[in-house]
Amino acid sequence: MFKLYFDGASRGNPGPASYGGIIYNPDGTTLLTYNKAIGHHTNNVAEYLGLVVGLRHCVDQKLNNVAVFGDSKLVIEQTMGNWKVKSENLKKLNLEVKKSLQCIDKISLTHVYRKNNKVADKLANEALDS
Repeated sequence: MFKLYFDGASRGNPGPASYGGIIYNPDGTTLLTYNKAIGHHTNNVAEYLGLVVGLRHCVDQKLNNVAVFGDSKLVIEQTMGNWKVKSENLKKLNLEVKKSLQCIDKISLTHVYRKNNKVADKLANEALDS
């Protein structure tokens, strides 16, 4: 099973924002890392973009068994359909996530605490600092 960890960051919320993530091979080695500064956005938008980009990589690499981990309870719960997406700017991102999920045969989504998402958090903050 491949593992995708994603994160987003925003200083000011809204403010300067970025996302980051890492995908691990089933043997625990790193398949790829990604991060990008995205301008002035909220933390929720940054978190969603971290997931969107990570899932795009999974679809592009044809990864069909993926466990997704993120420290944004909002993004995880909305993606699983447990929480309603009320914000208009998040509805498009949520739809994009759901389209990507349909392209992956087996996928799970799990909320983790920030302490268990350190690499993705570091990547997001590196993009923000660059």
